[in-house]
Amino acid sequence: MSPVKKLIDTALTIKPDLVTLVPERREEVTTESGLDVVRNKEEYKRVTAN
Repeated sequence: MSPVKKLIDTALTIKPDLVTLVPERREEVTTESGLDVVRNKEEYKRVTAN
């Protein structure tokens, strides 16, 4: 899933066994940009701790 707040909140509510975060923009046909883990480090720590 795209690591956007709405989807992250949904996953944290549903608590699936596995979630794969993928970089995604609405205008992209394919994923080309990659995840910016360095810039979003704290957010990814918060999400993966749950």
